[in-house]
Amino acid sequence: MNREKFYELADIETPEDFKFYDNVENLVEADEQWDADLLWSVISEVDGDTLKEIFKEYFQSLMEKLPEDNTELYTLIYNTGRAITGLAGAGESDRVDNLRRLSEELERFSGWFSRDSKIEIQDVDSGDVSSMPLRDALAYMSLEKLGMGNYIFNFDGVLDYEVDEYVINLMDWSIDDDNAEEADDENR
Repeated sequence: MNREKFYELADIETPEDFKFYDNVENLVEADEQWDADLLWSVISEVDGDTLKEIFKEYFQSLMEKLPEDNTELYTLIYNTGRAITGLAGAGESDRVDNLRRLSEELERFSGWFSRDSKIEIQDVDSGDVSSMPLRDALAYMSLEKLGMGNYIFNFDGVLDYEVDEYVINLMDWSIDDDNAEEADDENR
């Protein structure tokens, strides 16, 4: 994939445009495989706080789509989001290396999430069983919540994704940024 196609996929015209949750979503949930080097060339031009916020927002949104009764899948996505967001907000001293690792991890996660993972879905009404990536299975779950179908999901086939462990600032995760003020108020 060339730079022009990558920019089109991410819905940006310049690296400075990569500042919205949708830009991350477009990449992670793409049908096409893209190159980590292209992502790195974009995110290396973006402010660290902005990167951290949009990756955090994407993974929070993704977690809201997950089945409430599947703790293992929830934990897997949560830990992946923490690792990627931690790399996005890493300090300036290791920024280049961390952004390279972030790019590689997001490329790997995108491939797994949108193409390689396999969820078995049974249509309760017809009895038909099909297999699809996690991205598509979550879309079926959304349809089911809207009363458009009745399905049984088997997520066992996606739990083999391994999250690379990275050193991240634990203070970034000790109190969620959205709740930091609330926690401060309670402690006064």
